[in-house]
Amino acid sequence: MVVALDGKWATGKTHFLRRWVSAHRNENMGKGNVIYYDAFANDYQSDPLISLVCALSEKTPESDALRKLKNFAFNAVQPLARR
Repeated sequence: MVVALDGKWATGKTHFLRRWVSAHRNENMGKGNVIYYDAFANDYQSDPLISLVCALSEKTPESDALRKLKNFAFNAVQPLARR
């Protein structure tokens, strides 16, 4: 399941999501794999794909598909970084 929360500035989105993630982890005794990705906090790169793939790879077991996705993301952005 993917959840995206969108709203005006200072309406409590981050507070709500952090509490929701914490509650989910507590209710499932840490068995649920929750990935919290804050797009605003990761806004330091021109392409959000790299930071999103990194966030996913930190929380999921390494697989061939994930390894291929990471390689694709880094190779796709590398020419842009040379400019």
